[in-house]
Amino acid sequence: MHMLPRVFIIIWITFIIPTISLAQPTSKVIPAEHEVRLTGFTRARATLNVISEVNGRCLEIFSDVGLPVPDDGILVRIDPTFARLDLEANRIHREQILRQVQFDRQEVERYRKLVASKSSAKTRLEQLELALDQSSLKLAQLENEGQRFRELLSRYSISAQAGWLLIERFVEPGEWVASGKIIAKTGDFQKLVIPIAVTRAELASLLRNKQNIPLSFPDEGLNGTGRIHTISPDFDPVSRKFKVEIAVDEDTWTGLFLKQGGIRVEIPVLVSDPMQAYLVPTAAVEERYEEHWLTEVDGRRIRVVVLGPSPAPEGNSGDWLRITSPEIKPDSSFLLPR
Repeated sequence: MHMLPRVFIIIWITFIIPTISLAQPTSKVIPAEHEVRLTGFTRARATLNVISEVNGRCLEIFSDVGLPVPDDGILVRIDPTFARLDLEANRIHREQILRQVQFDRQEVERYRKLVASKSSAKTRLEQLELALDQSSLKLAQLENEGQRFRELLSRYSISAQAGWLLIERFVEPGEWVASGKIIAKTGDFQKLVIPIAVTRAELASLLRNKQNIPLSFPDEGLNGTGRIHTISPDFDPVSRKFKVEIAVDEDTWTGLFLKQGGIRVEIPVLVSDPMQAYLVPTAAVEERYEEHWLTEVDGRRIRVVVLGPSPAPEGNSGDWLRITSPEIKPDSSFLLPR
């Protein structure tokens, strides 16, 4: 009776111990990547051509190249003398017609009483009502014309976006300005973007960190960050690249000494290794007779070519190698020594 439990314990240990001894660590291969540094130059987030909508002589310009548009947004003032004269003539004409309307209304009221008392013919009343309608319509027409003159007068003060910098100006005080002429070019340098052309692989790398893209300004001695601003849906048929704009983050923009276009920027991106290499822990590679081998989890050995050491991938440590072999698949796993 006492021998039975001892036999059971011995049998259990016999089966469990070999199972533990067979366990062996494994590691998956990691596709190798290499860094490409893209180069671009800053430019204004947006530019705007300031165009005159009226004819006239330029009286004043309230900014110059490289300076901001004033806070009130007024950039150029054109001589409004003739527009003011037209508005005044309209005012006088409206006053004249207004008095005519008032007189016609009184006449209509008087004849309505006479017709009611049968002291006048209804035909005369109808003629006076028609005259009142005509003067009222004329007054409405002049009021609409006056509104148009006031709107036209406001356009003799040509506006632009307040705070934008003047890139170019094409008019001087005293110069005649024709309607439709470009008188200045302004840009929004409070927000800088970097236009670049990228391959599909480079675009995929940028999209992985689209809200926190590292930027380097070598001429400024500054490192910063940016984010993807726009991606063109079209591509360049010659270079077969996509047009992308990266917006410089506000903190990085603040640190720039010069906040303008033409500042050189380097953008590091990680793309797939051109030799289709993989990264594995050094311990997974076994050397025999000057050849290198990996052992799959099923025991099959694969011959590989070692391209050299590599820094440990993100989230890993220890020594790693860069290898290549046509037999390796992206999700392959290999044994590590005990």
